[in-house]
Amino acid sequence: MSLNRYIVTLEEKKLLAREVWKLTFSRPLDFVYQPGQFCQFFIENDGVEVARFYSFASTPTEDSLQFIVKFVPAGLGSRYFAGLNIGDKAKIGPAMGKFTVPAEFAGLTMIATGVGLAPFTGFIKENLKFKNISNKLRLLFGARSEADLFWQDELKDFAAKYPNFSFITTLSQPTDGIAWHGQEGRVTAHLAPFINAEDHFFVCGSPAMITDVRKILVESKIEPKKIHLEAF
Repeated sequence: MSLNRYIVTLEEKKLLAREVWKLTFSRPLDFVYQPGQFCQFFIENDGVEVARFYSFASTPTEDSLQFIVKFVPAGLGSRYFAGLNIGDKAKIGPAMGKFTVPAEFAGLTMIATGVGLAPFTGFIKENLKFKNISNKLRLLFGARSEADLFWQDELKDFAAKYPNFSFITTLSQPTDGIAWHGQEGRVTAHLAPFINAEDHFFVCGSPAMITDVRKILVESKIEPKKIHLEAF
């Protein structure tokens, strides 16, 4: 079955952290999606159209489509985005994926590393800013070093404004000689206090991290239907 194609225009290109960029595109009037979903970017490569998948970092309430991507020198998608300038057109497909928040939930625990934070920016904005829910939302975010951090000011603002939201940031390799006041180590080292029987757990990041976190959740008797995984 052929997919619908949409033409979008690059409106903003902003460096957030080392090799991490926020790309903002125009949103077609009939484009529908949910936070946590992704879409395909169709890229011409040696005369062949190739698809690459990227999660939305925006919400359906917003007028633009936002993506947070890591530029990898050898990556086809990275080279494509690096060559895009403001005003350039891109071709995308419809929203896809089931990494979405259930209609009803007691609490939501989000675990992310690197640009795996992208879909959770949509989760947080949609549920706190636009829906103003009172349910508990918690985030455990891991990065390698200070140079890889992004969206920290936004997270602090949300935590200050909404008492039902909290987050922890941990660095696996903090820079020597620089005062880091957050947590240290991998996300798995800080997961235990987040585990409870009521929450849905959403995990997004590297396959290795997801495997380790899933193992801990399963061993902690979390119901399989409450474990949601998305690898980057």
